[in-house]
Formats: sequence, C-alpha cells, structure tokens
Amino acid sequence: MINASKFSRDRHGVRPVRCWESCACLLLRKERPDVWAAVDCLQDNVTNLGRTPWLQGCLQNIIAPIQNDCGLNESVRTLAHIAGVLDTNSFAVSAADGMSARALYPLLCLMAHDCSPNTNRFFDSAVCGGRRSCRRVGDDEVWECDRCGFRMPAAKVRTLHQMLAMTLGRTLELRDVEKAERWAEAHREVLAENHHFLLEARLLLVDLYAERKEGKLLCHLIESTVLAGDPRQGGTIKENKDFGEPQADAAGQRLRKAMRGIGTDERVIIEILTKHTAMERKMIGDRYKVQFGRDLKEDLKSELGGYFETAALALCEYDSHYLAQWCRRAMKGIGTDEDTLVEILCGCKEDMLMQVDAAYQYIYDRSLEEDIESELSGNIRQLMIALLQGQRAEQEGEPSRDEAKKIAQQLYEAGEGMNGGTDEDEFIRIFATTSYPLLKLTIEEYTVFADNTLENAIEKEFSSHIKKALVTMVLCIKDQVAYFAKTLFEAMDGPGTKDDVLIRILVTRSEIDLEDIKDAFKKTYHKSLADAVKDETKRDYRKILLAIIK
Repeated sequence: MINASKFSRDRHGVRPVRCWESCACLLLRKERPDVWAAVDCLQDNVTNLGRTPWLQGCLQNIIAPIQNDCGLNESVRTLAHIAGVLDTNSFAVSAADGMSARALYPLLCLMAHDCSPNTNRFFDSAVCGGRRSCRRVGDDEVWECDRCGFRMPAAKVRTLHQMLAMTLGRTLELRDVEKAERWAEAHREVLAENHHFLLEARLLLVDLYAERKEGKLLCHLIESTVLAGDPRQGGTIKENKDFGEPQADAAGQRLRKAMRGIGTDERVIIEILTKHTAMERKMIGDRYKVQFGRDLKEDLKSELGGYFETAALALCEYDSHYLAQWCRRAMKGIGTDEDTLVEILCGCKEDMLMQVDAAYQYIYDRSLEEDIESELSGNIRQLMIALLQGQRAEQEGEPSRDEAKKIAQQLYEAGEGMNGGTDEDEFIRIFATTSYPLLKLTIEEYTVFADNTLENAIEKEFSSHIKKALVTMVLCIKDQVAYFAKTLFEAMDGPGTKDDVLIRILVTRSEIDLEDIKDAFKKTYHKSLADAVKDETKRDYRKILLAIIK
C-alpha cells in the first residue's frame, strides 16, 4: 500500500500530484500488464533525450519522495523512465480497484495541432491501443504525432517550454496574488487546461488565497481544478457557462448548415463568432473538423469576402496569435509597417507582450526579436528589443513618490534639460525596465518638476517612430483604455477608415476591456463607439463589428 499522506500536503508545487501519477502507472505493471506494455513503449524525455537538468529535478522532486515515502522498491532508472513518459506524453489510464492516473499535459501539448494528440485520452481502458502520443523521428529532433503525422522541430517545443517555465518561475518567486492571477489567466490560451505549469500557478493561488481569505479566481478554484471563470469584467464577449463538446458540436453543425449549398447565412456566422470566447471558438473549430473533416477557417475564407471575412477570421484566432500574425505581416516583404509594430508592442503590457513573443516563435519558428533587429534600425529598434527582454522591474507594494521624482528628474535631464541633444538611451532604459506603477507616478511627477507634460517633452525632443513609440507608452501607462479609445477614434476620423486597426482593437479587446473602451470613447468624443462604427462601415462587416461591440 502506498503511503500518500507523507507527500500529499506539499502545497508549493506539483510534486505530490506527479508522484501519485508515477506510482499509479507503476502499479499497472502488475495489475494490467497489457496496459503497462502500451505505456512502457512511449517516448521518454529522460532516458531517450538525456535531459540531464530535468533528470536532476526528477530525482529530487519525484524519484526521491517515491523511494523514501511510498515504499515502492523500484530502481532509479525505472522511476525516471515513468516520470519521463509522464513529462512527454498525455494520457489517461485506469488500474484495478478504480485507481487512475492522468498525465498533466506537459511538454508536447505545445504542439497543439488539429489532432490534439496530447490533450485527449491516450487510450480507453476498455479498448487498449488507440494511441495518441508523439515520438521523435530519426536523428532530426523532430516530434511526430502517431495519430495524424503532424511534425514539429523539438527545438521549437523546448524553446516555448523554457520561456513559459522562466516566466512562471519569476511569478512563483514573487508570491504576489495579482501577478499569479494574471499569469494563470494569460497562459490558459497557450497551455492545455491540465498542464502542470497551470497546476503550479493554481496551487500558488490556493496558498495565497488561504492567507488573504479572498481572491478574484477563488470561486473558480473551489468549483473546479481548472480556472474556468471569466476574470475579465470589462469585455463585451463573455464566457458561456458549462460550454463543452456538445455545445461546440451544435454550433459547428449550425455553421456548416449556414455555409453549405447555394448562398451563405451570414447571420448565423456572426451570431456564433461573436457570442463565444476565443477558447470556445477554438473548441468549435476543433469539433467542426472532427464532425465534417473540414477546416472552419478555410470554409469561412471560401464563403466570405472583404473586411467581413477579415473580422470573422480574426475571431478564429487567440489574441496573442492574431497580434503575432500582424507583427509578421508588418515586417514581411518590402518595407516595414512601424506604426503597427508600435501599436502592438508598445500598446501591450508586459504579460501580453510575452505572449505575443511566444506565439510568434510558435507560429513562424523564428524569433520576433531577431526579425525586429533585422527589419528596424536606430532608437526604435533599441526600444523594442529592450521591451522584448522582459526585464521590467516588479513593483513590491506602493511605488515610492521620492523614487518617481528622482526618475522624473533623470528624464528631464536626458531631454528638455539637456544642453544640445537628447539622451535616447536613458529614455529607453527607464521605459523598458521601470515598473508600470512607478512609471505612472513618474509621469505625474514630471509635470510638477518640469511644468510640462512628458508627452509634450517627447514630442519636442524626439522624431519619427521612436517619438510615436514613447508617446504610445506614456498614454498606455497613464490609461490604456483611453489610449485604445483614442486609437479607434483616429482610425475612423477624417477621410477613409483604417479598417485593419479597427478590427484589430475590437477583436483583441473584446474579452478584456471593450466595455470600458466604449465608455471612454463616449465620454471623450460625445458619440457612442457603435454609432461611430455605423457611420464608417456597411453591410455584414458593419453587423459583425456591432455584434462585437454589443
């Protein structure tokens, strides 16, 4: 009998869960040798890839507790092999007496393709062998899905995994409830819901909530092991409670009917795309392919046109993926669209910026930083590369007004107060590394110190794209909602409409703060956002944007 109580009380990581998974798998060898044979042959990151750093962590966090506390007489190699299988593959197995083991959707769930091999059951306990795993192919370090043949370079998977591990590690060290909540919310778009990174973040939140007796994700942690709620209160598109595969199947059937045969029922397409969150739309797309063997986005492309098609396809992407696609578009081909890069990279806070960076690497198998270094030049390149380093200071408690005054003086001396010229490096350093709360206070103190706003000082001291980038950052730090309201107004003001900007902001802010942006727009420009969009658009394109705005 396994003594689970000795390691079940560890609240600070996934060790107890992963120990239990390993133990349950080991028991299969005796009780279900047929099932064990299927598990035993799976790809193993420890013995097959020789991941020495991972093995050291495995020895400390999984193997040692099992040997010391569980009473299982197994070799280190056997235990490492099972832990490696769990780290690499996703599956569910059942043993005798109702015991079950469910892997935590680890490394290879980042392959995330239509077959979704590492987000489904490895095999049904009643029908052994329906394998859904991934294996390495030859000496090329390429992962291949055993079910559909999808391939991805192992280096790409490892890079994504390392980036996520790094940001999570910083979050865990800080033990800050708001940052942990933001990390968990942001990475639900990137990771499968039972990935052990998300589990670590949730365990930290449970620990912190126990200390505070409150927390905005608390009720969802109690209701489920998955962060299933809608923590973003400012969006116009809300999560549908109890949405699952049956609801996704029904939505997919309605979409197929709307696009089959002669003509298209645009009303159904608009309704479904604008009444479901990005996560729900992704599930609808996945189930659409399962039911009909067709790609939803390709069907939409064939049936729709113009900016209506552009908006519909934008709704089929995660925010970070959609923004990453725009970054690529801004740098691909002849010339570079610096304005788009400024809007996305300088208009994002750091958590979304890191998501866009990771999504860019994932989609294009290339570095956003390296592409920016290649396509841009001068100060704007320096600023964007500095922002992508993710080295912004974390704010502990309330920002110091004395520190804000000091930084305001540094900015003044590097700009307006400097005799002949501007110290651009100092501005870039401060804007890329100072915490957002401290920067916000610095902007206030600058006005007092210099008898001038920081925006005006930047307008005077800088030129070209670096000027727009720094002003964008100032506006976003002061009030991000007001910044997006201003950008939407400018996209529709004057002759012509910047439809790409309009779609990009409405879609990517629809689950975050579009309600707040609507309020700010009306307050500032004395006209509702919906009325402004009506005046600038027409037909189904107008209808889908108004459905997003609500």
